[in-house]
Amino acid sequence: MEITQNIVAGMSKEEIRLFKLFIRRSTLSEDRKDEWLFNKYRSAKEEVNEDELSDKLYGAEGKNAYYRLKNRLLEHLSKSFTVQYFNQSDFNNILYNIALSRIFQQKSDSGAALYYLKRAEKKAQTIEAYEILDFIYSEFIRLSHETLVINPEVLIAKRKENYKKVVSLKEIDDVLAVLIFRIKSSQNFTRSNTNILNLLDKTIQDFTSDKQLQRSPVFRFKIYQAVSRILLQQNDFVSLEKYLKLTLKEFEKKNWFNKNNHDTKVQMLTFIINSLYKNEKIDEMIIFIEQLKAAMSEYQQLLYEKYLFFYYNSLSIYYSVKDIEKAIETLTVAANDSIIKKSNTHLSYVYLNLSVTNFDKRDFKSALKNLVKLTVQESFEKFDTSFKLKISVFEILLRFEIAEFDTLEKRIAQLRKEYLIQLNSADYKKENLLLLIAEKLMFDAGKEGKKEIKKLAVAFRRIKSKAEGEVVNYNNWLLSKNL
Repeated sequence: MEITQNIVAGMSKEEIRLFKLFIRRSTLSEDRKDEWLFNKYRSAKEEVNEDELSDKLYGAEGKNAYYRLKNRLLEHLSKSFTVQYFNQSDFNNILYNIALSRIFQQKSDSGAALYYLKRAEKKAQTIEAYEILDFIYSEFIRLSHETLVINPEVLIAKRKENYKKVVSLKEIDDVLAVLIFRIKSSQNFTRSNTNILNLLDKTIQDFTSDKQLQRSPVFRFKIYQAVSRILLQQNDFVSLEKYLKLTLKEFEKKNWFNKNNHDTKVQMLTFIINSLYKNEKIDEMIIFIEQLKAAMSEYQQLLYEKYLFFYYNSLSIYYSVKDIEKAIETLTVAANDSIIKKSNTHLSYVYLNLSVTNFDKRDFKSALKNLVKLTVQESFEKFDTSFKLKISVFEILLRFEIAEFDTLEKRIAQLRKEYLIQLNSADYKKENLLLLIAEKLMFDAGKEGKKEIKKLAVAFRRIKSKAEGEVVNYNNWLLSKNL
């Protein structure tokens, strides 16, 4: 998808609202072609036909004007995002202050330029952004040519001291590169042989003799990010659980967590919860769910909104095993939470979880009701085709359970037409067979029909695929039909 349309397609409601305020800030004109084009991109379900849009706006000879318009729209989008997110993170804030310093240097206002550069320096020091600090000190030294307020000798000393830290960071990157390679290539690194900590220690000893670096929080946090990412990619949740628990305990003991890296702590807790679920340690999950809740409230609820969906989701997973009524109650609270409602995507997954949980409870009408709520969400159209197909197959199972056979027959025909390519491919053999089994269960209940259905069920079970791709367990549904 072309870059401008791709950006527009991924925008949230709040981003859209602020963008429209941004482009209307200087004019009240009702005939804004850039906004018209933006709305066309928003409503498009697939890549737009640029030639048709160009003809509609400027006629057959207006290609150049159309592309100028599209470039202008992209510029407006870029500036709008800059305004919306300049203070969203420390990194963005640093770049924002550097840019302001440059602007005032060009205006020959060295006082304002120095003010913003100092702000950038302070923020960069706070988050240990040494490579950016190196650039900031270069800016200070350049600015010193314009004013006597800055002593370049002091700045040169600062830059030299900072450069030592930059070199250390490069050494960290070297160690991480080797560590990632060793983890990925190790033949002994399996679930039954969890030697992650030994591998970590050996790699650090082999590639750095700097004891101070080995004890550096920055170094250890970078290692955490790399190792956890690899283990997640490998779906090695046994190793991930062990590594995260030990790492969390060590970081807490050394008081390494603070406001600036609080996101890492909360992320670590979510990874542990997910690992415990994957490793079927449900009883232990609640301990870390409570820790997650407490961490979300720290620093005046700094990360409360960001992780609220995961908290609700984790709690509902725990209760789905322990107390299904509480699981439904938790998800219902989530569906009505004003923070969750801000995100169409989060709300969609809450409805999906409500549907699946009610399905497990065998309350099929409630399950279908919540699934319909999911499919009418704005974000549903943005989900990939595979996910939408699996949701639709789940809908077929629900309608079968509540005996909506007239609707069911039409929906199966509709799905076969809508997902023709997917259902005829090897990747979706299970879904294709399941639709066929549902059809035959509806209309072919005779002796020969039952034999055919049982043969289809046997063929279904022979197909190798990952169960994680299924919204609900297809095999369990077949077993409930004595197949």
